[in-house]
Amino acid sequence: MKNFCIKFLTLIITVIISSLSVFADTDDIYKFCFVEDTKTKKEFARTIVPDDFIVSTSVKWERDYENPVSLTILAQSKDKTTSFLYSSAKTYVDSYADVQNVSSPIDTVFLTEKRAFAFPQEFVKELISANNPNAQEVVLVSSFESPEPIKDYLMSEMLKKMDDLKTEAKSDRRFSKVSIGNPYFQPFASTYSYTLNNQTYKQTVIAMISSFDYEFTKKTSVGKFEKFPMKLWFVSDLYVLKAKETDYDKYYEKFIIFVANTMINRKAENSLRLVKQQMKMELSPTYVDVHTGSNLKNLPSDLFNRYYEGGLPLYQEDKDMPMQKPSLQQVRWFTNVIYPQNRYKFVKLPTLWNQPVYVPQKYQCVYFDKVNNRFALGTTMKEHGKGWVHLILSNIIN
Repeated sequence: MKNFCIKFLTLIITVIISSLSVFADTDDIYKFCFVEDTKTKKEFARTIVPDDFIVSTSVKWERDYENPVSLTILAQSKDKTTSFLYSSAKTYVDSYADVQNVSSPIDTVFLTEKRAFAFPQEFVKELISANNPNAQEVVLVSSFESPEPIKDYLMSEMLKKMDDLKTEAKSDRRFSKVSIGNPYFQPFASTYSYTLNNQTYKQTVIAMISSFDYEFTKKTSVGKFEKFPMKLWFVSDLYVLKAKETDYDKYYEKFIIFVANTMINRKAENSLRLVKQQMKMELSPTYVDVHTGSNLKNLPSDLFNRYYEGGLPLYQEDKDMPMQKPSLQQVRWFTNVIYPQNRYKFVKLPTLWNQPVYVPQKYQCVYFDKVNNRFALGTTMKEHGKGWVHLILSNIIN
């Protein structure tokens, strides 16, 4: 009996060691995390973070006609000295003289938040100051911007967007004339250092700021017209890494993986487009909801529940909009410029059906734990235990 127990214990230890051998000699273990809304009971997004990080998420609904919902993901190391932050895209209106009118924080034309326009470096400094009021000696360490060919492509996308808005503006009877011009955009990865509580920190922000001038002419009295200039500007999905200077290099690559793999549930994305359309329709004085027979405005979250398709979340990439393709809608693609990524895509694993996962190209071996939804990244092949699957590299889109 004693010999049997010893052999049984040895077998258990062997199985455990075998199952752990896939990530032996490495700390590159990651896990899936999801953003779920307690109000609508829907899943909005997913991301990948280091296995030992603590993650908190938030979904906030607002009657903002450009941004009816805002998402945040905060992933922190156990000692909370290192953090990864994701914040969903935001639209602002700079109505110049009126932007400082605190009694009216919402612009009356676009029904979205008013805020003075800021160029990237100014915006990042404001962000650091807002989140770290006691930060001192804020200094720009480095800044990475897009190559010129990508900027040329994004400019063509911006001009298309402006043309679409011009077409839409022609149907707005409030104005006799609308002029849209002066396009601007800048994807960026800026890193700053600063001191806080006698510690030196480094903070990297990856985002894209874009804007264009929007001027409309409005009839103010009989035979009199007045021009109202403003700037419509956008902050794409925002990603922030904060770490002690001594730990920064250790976490930078992990942060890039977090950025490249933060994806919005496409069903939720499509539903939000319909929510925004419906909210604008409800501005009509003759509006009546065909579903309820009421002329009262619906809550954005109720509209979202109405339009959401149901079923499992969808994280397949749009065939015309993979992560590596530059776009104005999101800035994940920028990680492929900063730190080239390999793409893995799976069709036979139910938990990863057609979902892409991106990892830096130096990792030639990626394993997935089907039981615990974890990844192990390695540079060489290793033995792996039960439940772990070796993933095959998908086609790379350049």
